[in-house]
Amino acid sequence: MLYDDGFLHNRDPIQIGWRYGTHDAGGASITPAERQFMQLPPELLFASDCFQAIYARKNRQHVCLHPLVTALPQFTVLYTGERLDQFDLDVLLACLRITQRAVPVKGMVRISLRELAQKVSRSVGKTVQARVRASLRRLEAGTLHISDARYEFLFSFLQQVMISRENDLCLVAVHPMLLDSMNAIPRLNLKIRDRGALAADGLLRWLHALSHCGSEMCIPQAMLPELSGSRALPRSRVETAMATLADTGCRHYLGLTDTQDLFLCLR
Repeated sequence: MLYDDGFLHNRDPIQIGWRYGTHDAGGASITPAERQFMQLPPELLFASDCFQAIYARKNRQHVCLHPLVTALPQFTVLYTGERLDQFDLDVLLACLRITQRAVPVKGMVRISLRELAQKVSRSVGKTVQARVRASLRRLEAGTLHISDARYEFLFSFLQQVMISRENDLCLVAVHPMLLDSMNAIPRLNLKIRDRGALAADGLLRWLHALSHCGSEMCIPQAMLPELSGSRALPRSRVETAMATLADTGCRHYLGLTDTQDLFLCLR
């Protein structure tokens, strides 16, 4: 649920979506098979073009049930909303880190836009805060439709956002399923810290997230453009980015096939 602060319009806040904390009177239980399906694999977010390997400034595409490319063929993932980029992932990870350190009230934590701007940018000015505000809206409004042979699930990264019209404070609720998924990544706080120290390069940060998603996999270089949402990824750019990431403790190596095609292995 999103409360729009109405900063662009002279009107009262509006409420969009469902109310956090409401439950069915029947108190439905979750079966082990359902719970297993709802354990969101980090690869669906990081080894995919969900968060594209770019920093988009404007002209974001709005899609409806757009098929995402992932490294997990057993899942079908459709996305509806404004396309997301690495800035949106920066904002989401900042919200996640703050949630882990705070004591949520009804699943929500209080965050200032200035604090979020400081965590995702070198500047904390009004322009960056406006970008953060727009990102929070995208993360709440965007929906993933995840399905396999048995189940399908609708999922939004942020369940609830409330932004004050009088100051820069907001209340944010990260989806519990996302919290469980991210908490399963070892040393997540350190990895988010290392990510923040990297240059704001879309490919570099996308590869950093990919290398820490937890799975062992080998990805042909020819597959990286489609998987990352980038139109073209020259081999030299991939090699330079991975060399930079080696200094952050990424466990990976680049190899060559018999035909001299480059592939990236995560381990």
